[in-house]
Amino acid sequence: MVTPTAAMTPSMRARWATVVLAVHDTGIGIAAQDQAQLFEAFRQVDSSLTREKGGTGLGLYLVKRLTELHGGRVTLDSAAGRGSCFRIVLPKASLLVETGTPAGVA
Repeated sequence: MVTPTAAMTPSMRARWATVVLAVHDTGIGIAAQDQAQLFEAFRQVDSSLTREKGGTGLGLYLVKRLTELHGGRVTLDSAAGRGSCFRIVLPKASLLVETGTPAGVA
């Protein structure tokens, strides 16, 4: 996916006990001092009235909350000027369906 200012690349891989979903982008990046607040409800790095990007500040909060409810975690690797990589790491055990079989296994 390409936006006017960045390219994003989603990926997924399964490890022994986890599934990792990752989104890499080539955007402006996020300074270390701003990263923690990204996962708070209704918080944005740029909360000024003149900001260029819209949104309510709930997206990453909901991603983190839902991931944690499934026993997983969200990580962020970013620095100003070099883009970002958000990863969702979920234990495979949380992906079991009602039958007790892993999702995608017949």
